[in-house]
Amino acid sequence: DISVQEARAISKEAYIFFQSMIDQYSLRQLIGSSVPENEIHVPEDIDSPGGFPYKCKDQVYGPAFLNLQEEPYILKVPNILSDLYFGVMCVDQYGHNFAYFGTVTTGNNQANYLIAGPNWTETAPDGVKAVAVSEG
Repeated sequence: DISVQEARAISKEAYIFFQSMIDQYSLRQLIGSSVPENEIHVPEDIDSPGGFPYKCKDQVYGPAFLNLQEEPYILKVPNILSDLYFGVMCVDQYGHNFAYFGTVTTGNNQANYLIAGPNWTETAPDGVKAVAVSEG
């Protein structure tokens, strides 16, 4: 048997550990399982009621669920106008922000970024500006 205090402590730890995974799963369900892995999903109409959780009139959000178990993913970013801001935040299933590409960190010029899983040990191919390795 465990005490109420021990049960409460275990419950808190479980909530903290699993909450990010539950959030990621919920977002995946909201967007729909019809969105293929390794593709960026940008809603066609950000004004449609209900659909997308991060609606904002002057921003476009495009989540991607990357399967990095077999091989890394190469993100190809085109030239972005210098007066525009863009950002790509990489978050693993545990909610760890393990990389950020964008205006402030990498600039607005065209670039290729390699995003890999935690077991990736290869050398990045030529033409890759930066490598991001997920923790989990």
